[in-house]
Amino acid sequence: MTGLIRLVYANLFSQLLSTADDVAKLQEELETMRPLLEEAKVETDATMEQIAQDTVCLKNCSSFFKLKPHKCLITSLRLGGTSNNLCFF
Repeated sequence: MTGLIRLVYANLFSQLLSTADDVAKLQEELETMRPLLEEAKVETDATMEQIAQDTVCLKNCSSFFKLKPHKCLITSLRLGGTSNNLCFF
């Protein structure tokens, strides 16, 4: 019985060491990727801000011209708006 307990503890200790190695590798990967993640966050924030601005523009257009938002988008693009600036009105 004592031998079985030692075997179980040895197995658990081996798993614990393996887990510690896995955590160390993941921490290294995180440090390597951190600049890329921060850059992606900045790009995502900018995209979300542009979407919010475009949504306001399309809502304003929709209520002013009594058009559905997709028709406002088409109209804005035809009048010279760009995908970066839909508030052409």
